[in-house]
Amino acid sequence: MCKHGSFILLCMALYLAASEICIAGGFHMVEHSGSGMGRACSGEAAVGDDASIIASNPAGMSLFNKSQFVGMVAYVRPAGEMFVERSSIEMKMKLFSIQQKTSVEVQGNQTGNAFSGGSVMPTLYYVNPVSKNFHFGFGAFSKFGLMQDYNDDFVGRFLLNQMQMVTFNLNASASYRVGTKWTIGAGVNVVMGQVTMDQFIPDMATLGGQTLLSMVDGVLPSAGATQSSSENLDGGRLLLKGGQTKFVPNLGVLYNASRRTRFGASYNPGYTLNMGGSISFRECSSTNANLLSGMTGVCGSGFDSEVAIELPTSMQLSAYHRFADSKLAVHGDVKYTQWSSSGQFQILRENSDTAQTEIFFDASHQYQDTFRYALGLTYNYSQKITLRTGAAFDQGFSKSGDYSLNGSDTDRYIFGLGGRYKVSDKLTVDLGYLHYFFQRYEVDQELSLASYDLGAVAVDASYQLRGNGLLGLDMLSLQMNWTY
Repeated sequence: MCKHGSFILLCMALYLAASEICIAGGFHMVEHSGSGMGRACSGEAAVGDDASIIASNPAGMSLFNKSQFVGMVAYVRPAGEMFVERSSIEMKMKLFSIQQKTSVEVQGNQTGNAFSGGSVMPTLYYVNPVSKNFHFGFGAFSKFGLMQDYNDDFVGRFLLNQMQMVTFNLNASASYRVGTKWTIGAGVNVVMGQVTMDQFIPDMATLGGQTLLSMVDGVLPSAGATQSSSENLDGGRLLLKGGQTKFVPNLGVLYNASRRTRFGASYNPGYTLNMGGSISFRECSSTNANLLSGMTGVCGSGFDSEVAIELPTSMQLSAYHRFADSKLAVHGDVKYTQWSSSGQFQILRENSDTAQTEIFFDASHQYQDTFRYALGLTYNYSQKITLRTGAAFDQGFSKSGDYSLNGSDTDRYIFGLGGRYKVSDKLTVDLGYLHYFFQRYEVDQELSLASYDLGAVAVDASYQLRGNGLLGLDMLSLQMNWTY
């Protein structure tokens, strides 16, 4: 058993290196294997095609009577187009008894592409039957990931320019067979969460100064007028980095009703990542550098921060049945995700004056619980070739009317196609393809930029964006399974 230890550790290290470029698009990842992609990830907690069942149900390891190593690489090609109908900065200012409301349109490209290209997603698994009843295994995969990268000239850059939030799981699992029909399993995940964000900030100092001067001089645009500005409103860029490592358990159970029928269930508890890091500012305009000096000292420096993200609880029930005297098997599942208890995304900082933690930025949303339904078929065409297909419907966690530029999720239909080729008694190769059909969504979002009242002078400024978007996703995977 120990002779495989160095090899496993090397594979884990390679996985972590490759995972730096792994996730683009998506948020709750259920695509953990090439074999699963071929059947639209149907029956994940019960099928047991290979050791990748560790990611869905650790009890499924009892289906193996030999050791197996699985490595998969998937090419992920997301698409995300956003068309902005209006992008503006709304400012209300009061100077003594004079009040003024202005609206300045942001200049730039009204069409933004959320993803700059494809990326690679690796996974690794290993299962070892210690005895007839006891199995253990390791897995390296991701369950949550989001990467968005808009063009720098996109008119929505003050809401979002670049953002990446991803978790990497290193999992150790064990299973124990109880009697002839039941198996229980449990695992411990070392979850490494990382978040980075690069966001433009508007030049509020210049905008506020111009509005104030116009009020003093008595040159007042009509209340509520829209001023189309060709000036560069970019006042700098905000950079955020954070990360945390956390231990999270998972549970599973497998019930073998007969030699041809089995059921699997799994439970993954929700948790909160409090990712410590830093915020800094760069490329500041001269006026914004003075405005930001109260928070950063000088442009280019920064302060410590913490990003709090809540991730949801999920439960899955799967079934597998192979027809008698047939090469055909059917599999399906239902997955419930408790998004209503999640949705928090806050950037926290410590107030140097009060020594209290305060919210620096809040992009939290009210999400809804979701269900995912999947059904698929596996056909053993010959001793060497196995064919798979499947379809799924996955509900989006965003409530209708609460879509945003930085975290929208819509209902989608998913189609999967794939197969396996048996190279030898020890080596098999899987191919899998997934295509996602998303629905178009409408965005009407507002971000508070400044709000204070000093008596004689009061300012209330916000950034507003209205538009519509459409997502897309294709995944192609290659997987190798070595059994010995």
